[in-house]
Amino acid sequence: MTDLSLKVGDERTIEATTVPKDSKVTWTTDKEAVARVDNAGKVTAVSEGTAVITGTITAGEQELSEKCTVTVSKDTPQPEDIGITLSLSETFITQGMEKALKATTKPEGKAVTWSSSDSNIASVDGNGIVKGLKPGTVIITATITVDGKEYSATCKVTVVPVGFIPKGSSNEGHVRKFIWDTVEATEDADGELRYQCEICGMIKERVPLTAYNVFNKNTTEKVRKAKKDATVKIDTRKWISFHKMVMEALAERPDVTLEVTFLDGEYKGNKCTVTIPKGIDDMSLVDKNGFTGFLYLGGKFGMKTNPN
Repeated sequence: MTDLSLKVGDERTIEATTVPKDSKVTWTTDKEAVARVDNAGKVTAVSEGTAVITGTITAGEQELSEKCTVTVSKDTPQPEDIGITLSLSETFITQGMEKALKATTKPEGKAVTWSSSDSNIASVDGNGIVKGLKPGTVIITATITVDGKEYSATCKVTVVPVGFIPKGSSNEGHVRKFIWDTVEATEDADGELRYQCEICGMIKERVPLTAYNVFNKNTTEKVRKAKKDATVKIDTRKWISFHKMVMEALAERPDVTLEVTFLDGEYKGNKCTVTIPKGIDDMSLVDKNGFTGFLYLGGKFGMKTNPN
């Protein structure tokens, strides 16, 4: 058998020639964590390293084997596939106004860190929203980290007084074209809908999309998709209540138990766990404002507390 060189995630079938021709081959690997092999000789590369695949047949009272060395390497992105670019390389903002810079990363979806060379002139938040504070010029930098190395892109931003348009500006005299753009919220960070000019990035309207809403929607989905008689476990260091949508989901799934672990941040900051048992009147746990506090649940069902 010929030795193989594979990348993590690759699959390759070893072709075995046997005598007699239809002899059954038993396949084994000495390192499952590096390379697996199935009954048909298909090898799957799992992680970096070297593994030995052995094919064995039985001929009479003898066992005959052949070995194949599989070397697995990491599929490292090429330099041209790594980096970050911004939607604008230079722009101006009227004092008191905001503009959105959009970052495109390779690999896609990398976390971006934003910074301003002078936050007294223009600030930038974690979503790339730049706000002009006083006249002047700053450099806005967006940075990603890939395999321990930083890659950055910059935009030169000039903050101008109200009513002033710099001569020669690419934005001078253009007709603004506004579109709705979405920055998705996560359980840890708010997002928003932005009504912004796709030419210059000026924001006309912003509608918040809250992280709390994402937390409750994700919990609701886990409850509704849970297996029969399952216990759904939620762990949060940020929130201390459920929206009524979670109780509604539990009411639809009376066979599901919900366990939530949270930080008692308003009091002693302990890590607490409370369990909502299955088969109860879940909607009775909702207060008049449509929320169910974790501490309230602890008082009703009991709570385990472990100091951090």
